[in-house]
Amino acid sequence: MNVYALKAVSIFSGLDGDDLALLASHARTEAFEAGSPLIHQGDREAPLFAITAGRVKVFRTSASGLEVIIAVRGVGECLGELSVLDGAPRSASVAAVTDVEAIQIDRLAMRQAVSASPKLAWALLTALSLRLREASDTIEAMATKSLIERLAFVLISIGDQHGAAIDASDNAPVKLPAPLTTTDLAALVGNSREKVTKALTSLRAKSLVSRDPHDHGLILDDPASLRHLADGEMDLP
Repeated sequence: MNVYALKAVSIFSGLDGDDLALLASHARTEAFEAGSPLIHQGDREAPLFAITAGRVKVFRTSASGLEVIIAVRGVGECLGELSVLDGAPRSASVAAVTDVEAIQIDRLAMRQAVSASPKLAWALLTALSLRLREASDTIEAMATKSLIERLAFVLISIGDQHGAAIDASDNAPVKLPAPLTTTDLAALVGNSREKVTKALTSLRAKSLVSRDPHDHGLILDDPASLRHLADGEMDLP
């Protein structure tokens, strides 16, 4: 594999040529169609994935079959960093939301590379620290906020990570990646599709969000107000 493909991945971007060459010798690229699984919850030997095209959802499935989406990941992000360190089974499943291309590096090769490269070890720890902070923010939001505040929090989070500003103005509307369905949002906020649909209707009535007429994707029309709502600094009658 070309080392420049690895260099474009966040946790590998600071590595030197020898470290990149070692990883490249163990890496390969694979394509996944939308809806295809990359990782199954409980997998023991799944590799580390680095996404180079498309988006995936990270989710857990309860014993009753309820799916809860933990996160949406995109280009430049990795999946499976924790298992590289602790060797435990995968704590969540991952499936392609769009067509996806991803670099795969088996876990043993990653562990060897981490042992040999302090830069990679620090990059991996930094990535895991970011994941922990994201998880803490999400847990707080799910435990303390109302449904509409949680929905605003999720929309802003997705917009910050994967959205595209429609223009260069202050507080420019942000287009969220499609497809992002009401069912997906319900799984992200931990509530029913019906209640999330009602909450979205309230946000649309206040001109905070709208639907793109071309692909029906969501547009955050007033990101600043959504942030205030997510932070509990704004009431929505």
